[in-house]
Amino acid sequence: MYLFDEEIPSYKPAFWADKWKPCGGCKLVDTRRVSAPVLSMDKPPPALADAAKDRTAPNIVEIPPFDIQEIPDAMRLMYMPIAAKLMQRWFAGELNYAPTSEDLKSEKNIALQAILRPYKDRYSRINTWTLSKQNVSALHRDFQFQRVSVGSTITQKIGEFIESEINNNGIPDDLTGALGAFGIYAAPNVVMFSADGRSAEIKSVYVYVKDSYDFTDKPGDISQYLGHWSSKGVIVVPYSGLAAEMNVPGLYLQYPVARGNMRVKGNVYYPVHNKDFRQWAIKHQRGGDFIVFSDLMNVSLKKSLVIEL
Repeated sequence: MYLFDEEIPSYKPAFWADKWKPCGGCKLVDTRRVSAPVLSMDKPPPALADAAKDRTAPNIVEIPPFDIQEIPDAMRLMYMPIAAKLMQRWFAGELNYAPTSEDLKSEKNIALQAILRPYKDRYSRINTWTLSKQNVSALHRDFQFQRVSVGSTITQKIGEFIESEINNNGIPDDLTGALGAFGIYAAPNVVMFSADGRSAEIKSVYVYVKDSYDFTDKPGDISQYLGHWSSKGVIVVPYSGLAAEMNVPGLYLQYPVARGNMRVKGNVYYPVHNKDFRQWAIKHQRGGDFIVFSDLMNVSLKKSLVIEL
């Protein structure tokens, strides 16, 4: 049932200690000798009947399967309700995705002068939220001028953990599970133009989070490792995380691992990657990428921002 009798270390989140903690050893499962050797994608989209499994192979150890659509429930067990909600929305969405990372729009900081000049001859004062018809997507499109990247992906957090062993950045909290890496953006709120139209004054800005919820990999790279998952939650096998970070296909072994009796539901953890979600989407013609915006926060500036136009 196992490739080797020796155990390899694994870790799970210690929610109250701000770090990963050892959770005992696990053994590499011999995928040739179990009934569910890989992450299942046989469960159809919501409200459809489960597909029949092939049980005819000889000398097969019967173990409970784990379907990719069970990950949101596992997230809830790990106190990640927002991450679970966003993933369920992705599963329920119409097929819609960017084939490569190059198809995702790259956003940069934009000069305020270029944003405000079209308004200076027509207005003495503008309220960007009103001009955007109280639509955050329109506000972002027309007035966003600052962006800063925050956090890192789950894979990067795993890499940080492997490097430091006790770095609390390795914990997959609800924010990491929901957004991974994301950007904080700024857009002006009320803008006052000088009488001669040569300058503009901004006393407050809107600050908000925007992220693309997708499962896109860079061409030629190993698909992003998202941890080993079961119905009980997620664990990290350091070897898998390190091999994925090194991006050397020959070193990367995509094996499930077992903790305890593998015949017990949830004791076998399967490696999950971006490509698994893409394969599920192609198989079922479902799974929709989408853009996430947070609520707007109005931040008053200690010193007014004066822009020469």
